Amino acid sequence: MIQEIINLNIGARLSSTIISTLLYADDILQLSENKTQLQLMLNIISEYGIKYEVKFNPNKTVFTIFNNKVKKSSWELNIDSKIKLILSNEEIKFEKHFKYLGVLISDDMKPERHMDSRIKSFESRLKLLGNVGLYNNDCKVDYRSMLINTYAKPVLLYGIELFTMSKVQMSIIATKLSNRLKVIYDLSTRFKSKEVLYAHKIMR
Repeated sequence: MIQEIINLNIGARLSSTIISTLLYADDILQLSENKTQLQLMLNIISEYGIKYEVKFNPNKTVFTIFNNKVKKSSWELNIDSKIKLILSNEEIKFEKHFKYLGVLISDDMKPERHMDSRIKSFESRLKLLGNVGLYNNDCKVDYRSMLINTYAKPVLLYGIELFTMSKVQMSIIATKLSNRLKVIYDLSTRFKSKEVLYAHKIMR
């Protein structure tokens, strides 16, 4: 199926490279320059499903449009507006935001939605660690650090390398995290935030 899509020689262009498909296990992400190209890919996927009795769920499939500010001809805009994307005889819905491999992606590629999700997951992990004694006085500092680094920090940092964040956005995140870590280590609020974050290699 993927080889047939690649043989179409269509997709999103990155310099001289054409990228049409990203795969991880059973998660498939198709990229194209317009809806016409994307529908050709979806046709191959639908035909493959029929031939090999593989069920693709249109209700769990969405599409979004990146770089919507890129100028297109009136002909391209007219064609794109009329095309309804179909998978397995069902229409695919448009979404401004979607999740791929646990990363929340928006059509504007801004990181706020994903980072809000990561911080909430980080807080949930810290709460669970609190239930097993993270905040107890007899829990040594090096043990607290090990628990945070192995159980909480990976959840926090997951996927953020995909986004470009401004200094303001980084500062907001850093402040939230450093305040939380100060509570965990019973540190004064006057303690330098950067030192706490550096110690956990969260900020460089």
